[in-house]
Amino acid sequence: MFTPVHSFLGGTMLFIASSQMMQMNGRIFGLSSIFSGAVWGDRAMWRICVIVGMSIGAHIGALIAPFLGLGEVNYEIPLSGYMIPIAGLLVGLGVQIGSGCTSGHTLCGIARLSPRSIVATCVFFVTAMFTASFLYPQHDLPLNTGTLWPTYDQTAQLIMMVIGSGSALVSVSRLHKCGALPINLTVSLTSLFCGAIFAVGLVITGMANPIKVLSFLNVASPSSSWDPSLAMLMMGGLLPNILYYQFITKRSSKPDIEERFYLPTKTTIDLPLILGALLFGVGWGVSGSCPGPSAVLAFVNPTPSSFLFWTFVLLAMGYENILAMIGMKPASHNAHIRSK
Repeated sequence: MFTPVHSFLGGTMLFIASSQMMQMNGRIFGLSSIFSGAVWGDRAMWRICVIVGMSIGAHIGALIAPFLGLGEVNYEIPLSGYMIPIAGLLVGLGVQIGSGCTSGHTLCGIARLSPRSIVATCVFFVTAMFTASFLYPQHDLPLNTGTLWPTYDQTAQLIMMVIGSGSALVSVSRLHKCGALPINLTVSLTSLFCGAIFAVGLVITGMANPIKVLSFLNVASPSSSWDPSLAMLMMGGLLPNILYYQFITKRSSKPDIEERFYLPTKTTIDLPLILGALLFGVGWGVSGSCPGPSAVLAFVNPTPSSFLFWTFVLLAMGYENILAMIGMKPASHNAHIRSK
């Protein structure tokens, strides 16, 4: 079902979380590198706080979704058997080799007008659309049963959630500036709130629902089953992110809290970037899920399929570390730090 208002306003929550992670902490909200670094890398506290925040936000989103007309959050990866680990491996390897996913490359990278992120996004979107269109004919996906418009009360609740999300982050920043919060605690709280806000946004937009994502990616399907909700997410999430970064963050000498911006230095469009984007695109087109949404599924609906998929995503993200453990490859100290 097409959810233009939910997806647009949920997208603004993704914008708030990702833009303020950069503006306040100087960090890119790239979930693949956040999860990879938390499990296989430096295990920095800010990464852990993002993940804890996402767990909290996922459950909040699941609780409020029925009251917003979205129904129960009981989504599952639409795969079975050996296809689940294969899809998880493709997604995990793709984001690790290609240095990012939809959050790092699309939402944050395009906002910075990064050529690498623009190319990666084009490659994995086209690949995912081709894969989904080939694998899921019309009868494999539910028909688009119309448009879901929120009631006036639901619209007001959505708008208040957006305002409340921004206000919470502004409050943390002001408490730090007046000396009430030390820098380490402020960074942790900001990361926690950004993770929670982002996860709630994923639920509200429908991005956490693999079937809804596949119904967008399957462009070969007739209009009766194609769901353009993801386009509304881009309007609410990506467009304001571009404007905010170009006119506010880019003109800032330093973040509001941290001492500097932690931006990628790699600019070349190389084979690993293209290969990783291709692998991720195939995995995304098969499963309808990527690192952030699949984590939300694992948090709120830990079925065997969602848990298995997420496990193989994490394992694939750490392939360099695993190879080093068994003596097949020297460990890379920067394996978890990827250019977006």
